Amino acid sequence: GPRDNAVVISPAYALFTNGVLLCGGEPRPVPLAPGGHGFSLDLDRVRASIDANTRLLIVNSPSNPTGWIASVDEQRALAELAERHDLVILSDEVYERLTYDGPIAPSFARIVEDRDRLVVVNSFSKTYNMTGWRLGWAQASEPVIKAMYRAAEFITSNPAAMVQQAGIVA
Repeated sequence: GPRDNAVVISPAYALFTNGVLLCGGEPRPVPLAPGGHGFSLDLDRVRASIDANTRLLIVNSPSNPTGWIASVDEQRALAELAERHDLVILSDEVYERLTYDGPIAPSFARIVEDRDRLVVVNSFSKTYNMTGWRLGWAQASEPVIKAMYRAAEFITSNPAAMVQQAGIVA
């Protein structure tokens, strides 16, 4: 809401920043640090971006476009920051299966125990080559899912039955 802010590990999907703006909040991009053979998370920058009005920490891992994947240690550090500052983590894990270092990237769902503190979003689009069909899901506590449903009901349409059936097969 107004005067609230969200820390966004960047670069990130524009929808996240725009969603924060739509709610009257302030997006606070925290860029990944380039170096070596890729990018890394600068936890000091993340800490410095959090204040009393921060409500949300948005993380895209594996990251598009950088390819950065949050390590389990980085996820734990971010989860501890969320716990300490009473933040919700929104984890975009759409690219979880498009990695070079194993079959699947680590998920915040295995780190964060307080389900009221975590929203994981995912999709069939990338993994199963269904990019135009817009089929995805969210994993969160029941109150959060109910709130998301109330909002989504008026701003989205439902996937066609054949797209849902393709998701089941995938």
